[in-house]
Formats: sequence, C-alpha cells, structure tokens
Amino acid sequence: RARRRPTMPRPPPDLQDRDGSCLTPLGTFGTCDFGSLWTYPTRKEGHSLVSFLEPAPDKMCLSRASGKLGVSKCGKAGAKKWELSHDRGSGKFFVTAEDRKMCVVRTAQSAEVRRMKEKKKSSFTGFPNHLYNSAGLQKCSQGGSLLQIVETSIHDQGFFLMATDGSCFDGLSFRSCDAQNPNFYFGIGLKM
Repeated sequence: RARRRPTMPRPPPDLQDRDGSCLTPLGTFGTCDFGSLWTYPTRKEGHSLVSFLEPAPDKMCLSRASGKLGVSKCGKAGAKKWELSHDRGSGKFFVTAEDRKMCVVRTAQSAEVRRMKEKKKSSFTGFPNHLYNSAGLQKCSQGGSLLQIVETSIHDQGFFLMATDGSCFDGLSFRSCDAQNPNFYFGIGLKM
C-alpha cells in the first residue's frame, strides 16, 4: 500500500530552522518574512518549491545544480522533484531531492564542516569559504537540516499592500497604515 506523502499546509508557510531563520528563495537561511513563503505544487515530475511572492519567472523555484542551491525557472530539471520527508521522531521535515538521496543542509551543519571541526579540534574558527547562513545539498546518509513547517497568518488575516514610502493602500488611496482598519487587508485566492 502506497504511503501518503505529506503535503504542505494550504496557507503559504515558512520552512524554519531551529534558530528561527527560514529557507529563502536565494537558497540561504535568513529572515522569516513574506519573502520566505513557499508553495509546494504537485507536477507530473514530482513537486516544486515555489516562492510565493517572487514575481520574476526565472527566479520562482528553488533549484539545485552541482550540490548548490539557488533559484531558477520552475521548468528546469533542478527545480523539479523536491520532497518534504517527514521525520516522525521530531515532527519536522527534511527537504530532499533525487528520490530522497540528497538533503538540504545548512552549511554550518554539513558533514564537510563537521570534518573540518574534528580535524582542527579547538583551533577551528569557521569555514571561510561559506557563510553561516548558506545552504547546499549533501547525501541524506550524512544528514540534513530538519525544518519546521510554520503556517503564516497571511491566510487568516491577509496582508498590506505597502508602497516604498511606507504608506498602505486602503482600496481607494495610499495613506498611513492602520492595522485596526480591515480596509487595509488584502488576500489572494490560490487555485491548487
């Protein structure tokens, strides 16, 4: 009997690491905000991780090439066949590719960094070729970063349409944002 694969919640969620930072469309970990929201649509070639608010078609999907993460068009081979593999012990998820053989890993947690730390013991001062918040792929047998799927309130509460000057659209004009005024909240309907 086929095992039912986990699906991402309907509101676009964040994929959050244990320190509170989120997987971003740049293939790094950073601030959890509207820019780090994902959708997980099903395709005939598997699933893609699509940035919820990225307007440029050539930067919409999380992509992989030569063990590195980035963004690309959703039709590219590296943007297809992503899976969210549920870890029953923690309740969190591994982001995997290539039939669960490769896992997304934060550079600081990678097998390469662990080897460097062991080799240099107490003199290890960092991994100069990578930023702490960078991410990549490694064999799942070497581990991966467990991420929490965090639902956002955007689905329940809506969001502001804010101009670069900080003013918000109320349906008629841009003026000072007012979180208490329901006229400032908007929503998007997604057909899945």
